[in-house]
Amino acid sequence: MVQVSRKYSDWRKIVVIGVNVPDGSSIECFEIVGEIRVCCYAKCTSTCGGGGEVNDVQLGGNITSNLFGQGTVGDLAANKYLNKNGASQNPIIDIEKDNVIMNSAADTNILLAGLAGVTAGTFTVYCFWKPMSSDGAVINV
Repeated sequence: MVQVSRKYSDWRKIVVIGVNVPDGSSIECFEIVGEIRVCCYAKCTSTCGGGGEVNDVQLGGNITSNLFGQGTVGDLAANKYLNKNGASQNPIIDIEKDNVIMNSAADTNILLAGLAGVTAGTFTVYCFWKPMSSDGAVINV
């Protein structure tokens, strides 16, 4: 579990547990309302299978410029993390550095996507966020 230091106390955290990687499609993890600053990563809780492409599993918004992480199935074993660095043993993130601004006009969701051929894999997805507009929020769906 990632510890958030006191300097990040204005950030809010939301988690979705047991997200299965879909084969050739995506699954909505969080819904975005208004404008937010957000940083996400995912922990693989059961090893991914199938695949074989360069970026079999991706975590991000509706547009690829808001990509929080991507990795190959072969690299995503249980207890590995999917973040800006690809698949790693530790959830190395800097919330203040690795965040992006998203708004519901361009990105309505934060998604976990699997390319065709992904046959297995379950994740816990972590989202740190703070509002940038009066109605800014992230909702667990």
